[in-house]
Amino acid sequence: SGLTVAKDANNCVKATAAVNGIYFVSANVTFTPTNFGIAGATSPTAYSTLLAANVNVVEHIPATGIAISPNSDTTVKTGETAPFEASISPKNSDSSPVWTISADSGVISADSSDQTCTVKGLKAGAAELLASADGHLASVKITVTQDVTEISLDKTATVAAGSSKALSCTVLPSDATNKNLTW
Repeated sequence: SGLTVAKDANNCVKATAAVNGIYFVSANVTFTPTNFGIAGATSPTAYSTLLAANVNVVEHIPATGIAISPNSDTTVKTGETAPFEASISPKNSDSSPVWTISADSGVISADSSDQTCTVKGLKAGAAELLASADGHLASVKITVTQDVTEISLDKTATVAAGSSKALSCTVLPSDATNKNLTW
């Protein structure tokens, strides 16, 4: 539990608190400043007198589960994006998902806004997209592929029927997902 209080220029106090799972969304309290001298004090200490309080209390409805949709392994190419959405149970929960990426965050990036998250493929590899709420976790595996953009031969050659010449090729980019060639 904790209480956060901020006083504005009109001596109105905005307070927020959480006590035993009940959240005080807002408490507007008006104080008037008064000064009292305290024996032994070298200067007056400010005290306030409570004039009025208006507190709105809302009970926190925690998540009991979370799911990501689509919930199957997803493949994207480098530079492409894929959308995901989190569903929190129960429907009337006031919790929001927290989106994170597994350890190798260089494979994907994530741009989230509350219930939705868009993943972008950055480099070939695999990562996990995670959504959590109130201790519940959902995840989906994201595989990023890199297309071949160039194939080059080490030389040009004229080959007569019935003879052979050795040629080698370079496939780019070096992290292309499928470098298999058929000659």
